[in-house]
Amino acid sequence: MINLEKNELILWKKKANMKVKSVKIPGTLFVTNKKIVFKPMLTKNEIIIRFKEIRKSEVMKGLTKKIKIISEKEYIFFVKEAEAVARLIKTLI
Repeated sequence: MINLEKNELILWKKKANMKVKSVKIPGTLFVTNKKIVFKPMLTKNEIIIRFKEIRKSEVMKGLTKKIKIISEKEYIFFVKEAEAVARLIKTLI
């Protein structure tokens, strides 16, 4: 599970892979009403992206659909239901 702030709720949670260069890192992607958190399975280094930091969020189409989130860095997540998650994120940013 992830640490939640006061009045923060988990709105969506699914298994996902985060792409780093050519490697896919397995973990769980959480969307709360305040942020996006990727929790890798093998390490304790969570990726936290606050909605106020996000410049752009989009679905990348291909063999598998991916979500691209651009803030200070660019993040790519392989996740089922990518379009639904992208719509949820767009309503929160």
